[in-house]
Amino acid sequence: MRTLVLLLVVTSVLSHCTFWHPSTFDCDRANGNSDNLAQPLQDYTFDQWWWHGNLKCPPADGVVFNLPANGEAVVELSSNKAFTSDYCGGYRGMNFPNTPEPWAGNELSNIHAVNREDVAGCAFAIAYKSDPYQVQPSDFVVFSVVHDCIARQNQSFSIPNLPACPNGKCMCSWFWIHKSIGGTDQMYMTPFVCNVTNAKSDAAAVDVANAQPPRKCYDPSSCTMGPRNPMYWKNERPNMPEEGHRAPTYSTVYGWREGAQKDIFVNTNPYTYASKSTPVERKCIDAKLNTEGYGSRIRSDNTSTFLVDGGAAIVSPNCQYICYVEANSGSIMVVNQTDGNALWYGSAQTRGLSPYTLKVLPDGQVNNYDKSGNIQWSTPMTQGVGVGPYRLDITDGGQLVLSDALGRNRWENYFFDDRENKFLSTSPDPAVWGNGDATIHTVGHSDASIIIAGWAMVLIALSFF
Repeated sequence: MRTLVLLLVVTSVLSHCTFWHPSTFDCDRANGNSDNLAQPLQDYTFDQWWWHGNLKCPPADGVVFNLPANGEAVVELSSNKAFTSDYCGGYRGMNFPNTPEPWAGNELSNIHAVNREDVAGCAFAIAYKSDPYQVQPSDFVVFSVVHDCIARQNQSFSIPNLPACPNGKCMCSWFWIHKSIGGTDQMYMTPFVCNVTNAKSDAAAVDVANAQPPRKCYDPSSCTMGPRNPMYWKNERPNMPEEGHRAPTYSTVYGWREGAQKDIFVNTNPYTYASKSTPVERKCIDAKLNTEGYGSRIRSDNTSTFLVDGGAAIVSPNCQYICYVEANSGSIMVVNQTDGNALWYGSAQTRGLSPYTLKVLPDGQVNNYDKSGNIQWSTPMTQGVGVGPYRLDITDGGQLVLSDALGRNRWENYFFDDRENKFLSTSPDPAVWGNGDATIHTVGHSDASIIIAGWAMVLIALSFF
């Protein structure tokens, strides 16, 4: 009988993964062979996935996970409690405390990364509330990210200069979304009680009031940084617009720096909450590739820039890509002018209702209307998010990027060739980002100018085994 039980445990360990500690909310706490917290969250109602459904099962009074400000916190990751230390309730110990070498993909199927490069990243987030029932999804702000996760069971997280928690207790959570290439689309959330230790008395507050939902940014220069919420996906009340099999990840593709997120505070958030001058529109000046002299931008405050099928288009500044609304079908096309291949298109729900018109609205929504004014296509999760006016640009990389008046990326199309998922988790952060350790001083009440000090253009060398 004991042999049978162990076989069942081994089967379980090759399924999913989570963070284990006595501070977690866990309705299966007494079970040493539990995989409750490691179960993926997908296609659930809000009450089912929020807090992993364990809101009514808090840890014992006084049990917290300590986060040393400006230090490191080491956690245990496993798909079954049995494969953790005695302290975390396990009885078999960790089988992969460090990164396996060589990488045995089939043996590590619990992390959905058959190949070493498919590891996609995990994160810690904090909510400065001591009562879990008062925490809302927007209260969480991500404060540490490990791109090379999950790759080992002993995982260290770098902690930024977090301020102290109210009453010595905050709510935290571990988050993970693996690449879609690793299997079924899934989200993981494991809440726990935490406390910030060694907090400095003058530590700036986390700028939760201005935290944003993360957005994909294939071009690293277009990434929206600063305080951001975790990525809630594939369940009721998501904040991520990605379709199935195009999983968002805690990676550079979504603007996540490796390690401590230093730009999440009220004095380091790179945005000033005041409109900035719109960047000058760049245009293709090659008369052969842009015979009509089209621009590269559609604006919510300029109706003359809207696209009508069979009429106007926008062309990338380097002249290589063109976007237009296809006559009769109503599809929004992004095409490579060199070879005629479509990089992406957004299909109208109903064909044959010309003319179709693509508009950027004052509230941030981008809609494609048919002749009767019915919406045939629209950008997901952009309405009312951000500050107008908005602009939709076609970039030199052949992408449509929607930005608000603060310069924040609100939406961009994906590529049919899935190039976004070809990033390597062991690559360094883009040099254009700096390290995010800046102090920002706003000049005057409505002055949009800012003084940024301390940007160090460094590459973070990620170590891997």
